[in-house]
Amino acid sequence: MDTQDTQKFLIRVGASAGAVGALILTAMVVVGSSAGVDFAKTQSLVPAIALDAFKSQAGAIQTVMVLDDLFVVAYVATFIALAIYTRARAGWLAIIALVFALITGALDFFENSIMLALVATAQAGLAFDAATLFAINIVTQMKYLATNIAIVGFGIALWNARARSDRALSVLLILFAPINVIAFVNPSFAVARIFAMLGLLVVGAIVLARQK
Repeated sequence: MDTQDTQKFLIRVGASAGAVGALILTAMVVVGSSAGVDFAKTQSLVPAIALDAFKSQAGAIQTVMVLDDLFVVAYVATFIALAIYTRARAGWLAIIALVFALITGALDFFENSIMLALVATAQAGLAFDAATLFAINIVTQMKYLATNIAIVGFGIALWNARARSDRALSVLLILFAPINVIAFVNPSFAVARIFAMLGLLVVGAIVLARQK
């Protein structure tokens, strides 16, 4: 298999990964929503509140973390395919975007590992440390900020594309950044961020699947 065939294969893999990622994200939303209000309290910086939430929602949290670890694999594969697809057009910008996409994935794995450790801590009947809750909050924010650089980078790389689907993906990528930032201070935008991610994965999968 020569370099061009390898790139085509990786782009096809990325397209499939985007579609699978959309399904995984949907499953995560269903599990989180069915867990109820207490699930959102796992993000509290108040140790007592977070501890109660982790105790009552241990099963849901573990399920979401397993799904999220698979989700990371899916979106990283999609980002790699996007980097291959846009590199000829965008050069170093595609590489920078991919680097921050990989940083996002690493931070996501780190965040999930802490979450599972907190579940184990709660089940063991140990108290939560406010510093740990603060740290995971920072990791989460850094993850989304790294995502912004990756997303906008790929959005710019696709901006002058001829295909309408490519331009549509470019617009969605760039629009995701402000939604993502506002979600930090406005909880209602957190829901919009999820639907935006879902749209990006679906459109991204379509764009990559159309490549010959």
